Amino acid sequence: MLSGLIERCIAKDREAWLEFIRRFQDTVTVSIKAKLSRHGFSFSEEDIKDISQSVFIDIWQKEKLLQVRDRNRVRGWLSVVSQNAGIDFMRRNSARSRIYSLLDDSEGPALSEGLPDASHNPADMMEIKDLQHEVSRFISHLPEKHRIVLSLCLLHNQTHREIAAILNIRNASVSSIIARAKKRLRKVLEEKGYSGCK
Repeated sequence: MLSGLIERCIAKDREAWLEFIRRFQDTVTVSIKAKLSRHGFSFSEEDIKDISQSVFIDIWQKEKLLQVRDRNRVRGWLSVVSQNAGIDFMRRNSARSRIYSLLDDSEGPALSEGLPDASHNPADMMEIKDLQHEVSRFISHLPEKHRIVLSLCLLHNQTHREIAAILNIRNASVSSIIARAKKRLRKVLEEKGYSGCK
């Protein structure tokens, strides 16, 4: 019986847990895909595999089956849990996409202002802090004029025209410095694993 299987899983019976995964893997996978597709969010089969795995690991490690009051409705509960995992995936990757959008060739917002609000998501907060550290370190190794230009642009939200006026140089020179620096910075960040934007 299903209730018996769940009780054994709660008791940390590994054979029962493997049976639980076999029985409900399709439910988890279909629910995740449905949620991502409904929002028009692109994904790979590897993404689905990773999200599914995280769902089962989270349930096992945090003993979430204790939350299921009606054992016979565990499939519906799993579907909700899986869709929530899909939402978390979209949120994480949307945050990453917004991070990368700050490094395009346009005059966008300052890094400090354009980053997504991660106050309720520790994973995003850690990624954003790491990114800020990498950007600051990259800027610190630039030649002095380039360092000042990129700092004013990314960290202090100055426009190209404002930077040109502050440094008494041509607007075209500012744009050229920023474009080259952003291109190099994108490459550095990608090499350090800040890739996979959706």
